Amino acid sequence: KDRLVAYEAKIDSDRLMHGDISTLEELKRLEDAIKNQSEGPLYFYDRASMTTGELSASAHLAVAKHGVRVILVDYLQIMGDRVEGDDSIYARVSHASGALRVLAGTLNVCIVAATQMSRKYSNRDDPMPRLADAKGAGEIEQDCFWMRGLWREKDGSEAQVKVLKNRNGPNNIAIPMTFDARYARFHGSVVVEKKREK
Repeated sequence: KDRLVAYEAKIDSDRLMHGDISTLEELKRLEDAIKNQSEGPLYFYDRASMTTGELSASAHLAVAKHGVRVILVDYLQIMGDRVEGDDSIYARVSHASGALRVLAGTLNVCIVAATQMSRKYSNRDDPMPRLADAKGAGEIEQDCFWMRGLWREKDGSEAQVKVLKNRNGPNNIAIPMTFDARYARFHGSVVVEKKREK
């Protein structure tokens, strides 16, 4: 939540965590950000190793009670489901990914799930994310409609979002971004590159 407040108020996240608000203008932006988030339709379920069953129960309640239309899951690989006879990361990702797809269809909502990427890509000549870099990529690709890969220059501001899968449109579109570490904020740009899959 602190990062969301820093993002909206445009206040350095480190300063905000230490209570270092130096001007009345920053204080006003902080008050407005807190007010907007407290009044807005934003709900957090901060529970370690939440299972897909627990998520489903919470999602049904949130949709029925608050009319929630988008559900964010952070992140897929740490969901607490266990698969009988196979407790590998791939079995758990497959189970969770399939359950989220069913849940999205049942509730008619959009579910956006963050996924862990392999660190091996950082050693390649081309460090841009690929579909195969996601842990459990085959299962995720099978269940999702869209998949985006986010890359950020180490200790820098250059960033890029790449369309890894788009069921109803073109793939491998690279979107340049800039990252502002002060506010943990990404800024978008126009599409500058478009390549067709071979």
